[in-house]
Amino acid sequence: MDQRISAAKQVAPGKVDLALDLVGSDEDVSAAMAYVFGDTFICADKQAAQAVTFNKNIGVKSVTLEGDVYDPSGTLSGGAAPSSSGILVKVQELKAIEIDIQKHKSVVEEVSRELANAKKMIDAFRKDKRELDIREHEVKLLEEQVGGSNATKVSCLIRLGSSKLIPDHRRGRSSSQDAGRS
Repeated sequence: MDQRISAAKQVAPGKVDLALDLVGSDEDVSAAMAYVFGDTFICADKQAAQAVTFNKNIGVKSVTLEGDVYDPSGTLSGGAAPSSSGILVKVQELKAIEIDIQKHKSVVEEVSRELANAKKMIDAFRKDKRELDIREHEVKLLEEQVGGSNATKVSCLIRLGSSKLIPDHRRGRSSSQDAGRS
């Protein structure tokens, strides 16, 4: 049967599926499902069904999505589609929807992982920012303490006094040197 499936997919690429692959069932009824749908192909249109059914390498019954049944013995049923063909169409549509749902679930899971990583990065940034703000505040407090301490005031007065002395001392030399020249 695998050779027939391969040949059918070559004869009508993208337009043919094995009916059994489109019908989901529990394992306890799998033998019955294989008996009912085992050698039947579901084809997208009548051209694909004719090509599959009447190909000498394939030669199995085909049903179109519209419900037309093609049999290798040469019979064609059509007109009013059997009610079972509507079910097969719905099953095929359902399978396609399930595949889309799985793809979307994968995308949602990936986005959720990225969002969780981004939240971790934001939390780490906020923690680091808080730590930085605390350290900056501590530095500001220390600067204010150092600026207001008596030792700092005395140190500033000493520097201020020595800076006044140095220019006066230089002025004194300048005056005495100027007096000697006159």
